[in-house]
Amino acid sequence: RFFAIRNVSSSVYIKNMSKMLIMLTGEIGSGKSTAAHILEKYGFEEDYFSRPLKDFALSIGFEHEEIYGTQEQKLRINNLWGISGREFLQRFGSEVCRNFLPKAIPNMNLNNRTLWARTMERNIQKYDYLVISDGRFEDEAKLVQDYEGIIIRLERKYDTGSSTFSSHQ
Repeated sequence: RFFAIRNVSSSVYIKNMSKMLIMLTGEIGSGKSTAAHILEKYGFEEDYFSRPLKDFALSIGFEHEEIYGTQEQKLRINNLWGISGREFLQRFGSEVCRNFLPKAIPNMNLNNRTLWARTMERNIQKYDYLVISDGRFEDEAKLVQDYEGIIIRLERKYDTGSSTFSSHQ
């Protein structure tokens, strides 16, 4: 089984691996989700660290478009909460869950990880071919490295519309 990641200027080939973990990282609009969808065609499951957070946001009244929509829709102010979906995800995900949770519940078994990395760890063990499409933090990269995954940083060249990538193991 061969996997290929292609763009205008380069290709990467990875052959015959029984398990593969890839984390995609890059700025907003760099093509992380697009690359993940391409890899799904080759048998990868897509997941993202923010999935539980986004599910929670939907359950408390944020609209689907405010969480998963275009960049403009994610910045729209939610009528119930008075903040955008993006602001909620950033502040609740980082300030509350990353920073405050370990202090508030010190006995919670996070396995020396953040809540989001600990949650993703279950899925890494569950799937043979997994692409994580929203890597942002050092602890997330460490998790992927602990499981011998690779990290690919996508960079979009806005003047040409093409993307480039670099990978780290």
